[in-house]
Amino acid sequence: MALRQVSGTLNGTGADIYVGLGFVPDWVKMRSLETTDEEYQEWNRNMRSSEMFGGISIDDDGTISPVTIGVGIAEYLGGDYIAAASTVYLEKKSDDQRAAGTGGVTSRWISDTPASRTGHFNNPINTTYVGEGSIVQIGREAAPGRDQAVILALSNDGDAADEVTLSKSLGTNEVLYLGPMYDYWGVPAGTIAKAGFFIDSTAAINTASDMLLFEAGTFD
Repeated sequence: MALRQVSGTLNGTGADIYVGLGFVPDWVKMRSLETTDEEYQEWNRNMRSSEMFGGISIDDDGTISPVTIGVGIAEYLGGDYIAAASTVYLEKKSDDQRAAGTGGVTSRWISDTPASRTGHFNNPINTTYVGEGSIVQIGREAAPGRDQAVILALSNDGDAADEVTLSKSLGTNEVLYLGPMYDYWGVPAGTIAKAGFFIDSTAAINTASDMLLFEAGTFD
C-alpha cells in the first residue's frame, strides 16, 4: 500500500473532535499554533501499552507525559451518519470565500501601510470563515501571475483602512483567492463521516479556540 501523508489546521474546541481524512492514519502529530502550556501531542498505533495508548504530550518546558486511553488521540474508522450539521466531525474545506462576505464579492485588496503589511478589502468579509490563518492570493502588479500571503490579524470585518495584517506586503490589486482560516471544518447534515482520527475532549492539545496544526500518515 502506498504511503499517505496529510497536514492541515483546525480549531480546538475542548470537545470531542473527529477529523475525517479518507483513511485511517498510523500516526498523528499535533502542535498548538497559539500560546498554551501543552504545545505538542503525538500518537502512534504501536503505542500499545496501557500507559501510552492515547499517545504522549509535551508541554512548553519539554516535559513528556504519557497519555492513557480515552484522554488523547485514537484512530477513527468512519462510517457514522451525521444527521445534523456538526462541529464535532470535521472534513477538509478549501472553498474560495470571495463571495461569502456580507457586503458583496471580495474582489480587491487595497494596501494602506506597506511597511506594516496592512490594508483592507473592498467589501466586508465573512468573519465566520475568514480570519487569522486564511490564505490570500492577489494579482501581481508588474507581471502576470499571483502573489500569496496569510492573514495574521484582522479587526472588525476587514473593509476599512489597516484592518487586515498580512504575512507580507502585497500591493493593491485584484483578489484571486480568499481561503478559510482553518483547513478542516464541521460537516453538513447528511454527511457520512470519513475515516481519520479522534481527539478526545480532555486531550491536552485540544484547547478551545486554539489553532491546531496536525500531520498524519501511514507506514509502509
